[in-house]
Amino acid sequence: MILDWAIGFGMGTAVLLYASGWRRQPQLDDFALLPPRWRILTFVAALLFLTAALFSPIHALAGRYFSSHVLQRLLL
Repeated sequence: MILDWAIGFGMGTAVLLYASGWRRQPQLDDFALLPPRWRILTFVAALLFLTAALFSPIHALAGRYFSSHVLQRLLL
């Protein structure tokens, strides 16, 4: 259980650091110089996949069923 809290804390810290870095970017008038929006979308998608793999019943069943273990590895 301690490891679950540590993983959650690490993921939350990553979200806060990413959001603060995104906010600190200078507001540019030229949209060509801004980073593409797909970067934030891929970051959010990665966090959703990590959350599904580590905090769902898939993680609890991975020790019992090989198919759940393989699904968890695919998500990671």
